[in-house]
Amino acid sequence: MRRVPTGKDVIVTLCGLYNREEVLNAAVEFTGPGVASLSMDARLTIANMSTEWGTLVGWFPVDEITLGYLEAAIENCGRRGHAYSPREI
Repeated sequence: MRRVPTGKDVIVTLCGLYNREEVLNAAVEFTGPGVASLSMDARLTIANMSTEWGTLVGWFPVDEITLGYLEAAIENCGRRGHAYSPREI
C-alpha cells in the first residue's frame, strides 16, 4: 500500500529543496492544485513548521476545507456551552 505524505513530509521536503535562504524572513503562501488534497491537520502542521524553515509566516488561502474546519470548531464550542454565530467569528 502506498503511504500518503503527511504535512511534516511536505514541509521537510520543502526545507530540503529550498535551503539557501530563499524563504528567509518571507511570507510564504501555499497554493496550487495539491493544496486541495491536504487535510486541515496537514495545513496546520505545514504552516506551524514553516517558521522552522526561516519564513516569517506560512499560510493557506481560505477554501472549503478551511471553512469546514471552522464550522466544526464552532459546533464543538456550542456543544461545550459556548455559542457563537458565524458573524461573531
